[in-house]
Amino acid sequence: MTDAILRGAARARRRPLVAGALSLLVPGLGQLYNGEPAKAVVFALLRALPGLVAAAAAVSDNAPSHLRVWSLAVGGCVAVWLAAPAEAAWASLRRRDFTPGAVNRAAVYVLAGALGTALFVGSIAALGSVFALERAGTDDMRPTIDRTSLLLVRRRAAVSAGDVVLARAESGRFLARVIASDGRRVTVRDGRLSVGGFELPVGVYSAEELARAGLANRAELFFETNGMREYPILLPAHDRRRAGMRWEPVAGAPPNAITLAFDDRTRGRVCFMVPRDALVGRVEGIVRGPSLRRSLALPWAERAAPTR
Repeated sequence: MTDAILRGAARARRRPLVAGALSLLVPGLGQLYNGEPAKAVVFALLRALPGLVAAAAAVSDNAPSHLRVWSLAVGGCVAVWLAAPAEAAWASLRRRDFTPGAVNRAAVYVLAGALGTALFVGSIAALGSVFALERAGTDDMRPTIDRTSLLLVRRRAAVSAGDVVLARAESGRFLARVIASDGRRVTVRDGRLSVGGFELPVGVYSAEELARAGLANRAELFFETNGMREYPILLPAHDRRRAGMRWEPVAGAPPNAITLAFDDRTRGRVCFMVPRDALVGRVEGIVRGPSLRRSLALPWAERAAPTR
């Protein structure tokens, strides 16, 4: 029996459906089935890389928009998961006949699948150590966030005026807006807020701004500016804020205290203080809101600091 006959007897037919199913199970397995271990390694790394990069960017705080980085990471993982079986099935279809090699063994498939899964789980764990998905659960932060909103929270992030934060209390976790920190003096009069002796600028949105933000106009809807953040708030309809309102000085908050407020100020107290260690994290964005325009949106708009 000649070598040619022996080689012919060892040849087999690749099955595109098998290749696609293997890579759908674990990206890279279908490429391994096709006898392309280098491609298998590339797809396994590509699936894990976005999560690791997003986690590293969040830790270093270098990302301009953590919501965008997180969204790209999730989108990248999904894209690789869809591309891997398509590529494996197409490559198998183009080269149906092959001679099984050392990589085409059940033990190799099991080992490669376990390593690829461990790498992916590690990247998800790294991402989960920095970010969390939280449901709002209440309407205290209307109109920016309603009770059905799914939010992206960055754990243990530094916060500043205008940020939305997730905090904990004896009754459970809650969402609120940072008004001031580090002992800055806050004054409240008839729902009006002054920080350090300056009333926070308030105005009314134009129809175009409301359309871009995906918000419905209403008598109680205003916007407030705090530092570099502008955000919509709800106030009693008769509370048309006037320029030059007087403020009354009050005692400064403790150095480690954060002053918070709800965006819906028609529902009860205006602001309150919590210790800094009560903060769980900063809300980086709305992953899924009540409408398409309110999804993948920031809970504030960047604005120039008000002149004082």
